[in-house]
Amino acid sequence: MERVREAIALVEERFADQKLRSHGMQSNKDILLTVLALGLADDLLQSQKKLDDVQNRIETMLSKIKEESV
Repeated sequence: MERVREAIALVEERFADQKLRSHGMQSNKDILLTVLALGLADDLLQSQKKLDDVQNRIETMLSKIKEESV
């Protein structure tokens, strides 16, 4: 349940940031939510890429350790 609360807080924070950035423009909620969703999706993709890189490095290190122990 804590993860859901954290996700809600993040979305609300990002939505507020987008509203502040668009203060001079005629904006509507759908556009702001779309921009927010795209930003969150980009953050997720970047995090997944970093995780994949870390996992690959760990696998490489483990392979080297196994080779050296034989």
